[in-house]
Amino acid sequence: TIGNILREHRTRQHETRRKAGSSWHDQDLVFCAKNGNALWEPNVLRTFYRLLKKAEFPDIHIHDLRHNAVTLLISLGVNPKVVQEMMGHEDIETTMTVYGQVNNLMQTEAEGKIDGLLKRLS
Repeated sequence: TIGNILREHRTRQHETRRKAGSSWHDQDLVFCAKNGNALWEPNVLRTFYRLLKKAEFPDIHIHDLRHNAVTLLISLGVNPKVVQEMMGHEDIETTMTVYGQVNNLMQTEAEGKIDGLLKRLS
């Protein structure tokens, strides 16, 4: 589960912190450099695009990950209020305005399935 993955990451980070000793800069970050400082954006992007290429995934912008995560959560039926809180949107309208098209697609798909079922029954 994601919780287990994050706990394992925290354990590895505590070991990194121990090895860094007094050179550790605690900024309470989930993901950080080996000395505790914030990751440098150009390094993050370079690593991201290298991993995309290695995995033979299409080129996407890193921000697309956020959009894809929200779209996936909504399409899986996660309550939009939960999605809003996870994404840090100030209000539910923002979440539903930006990602509401997913619900529209889900509704169209549901209507198609109901239509298909009714045709088979008649």
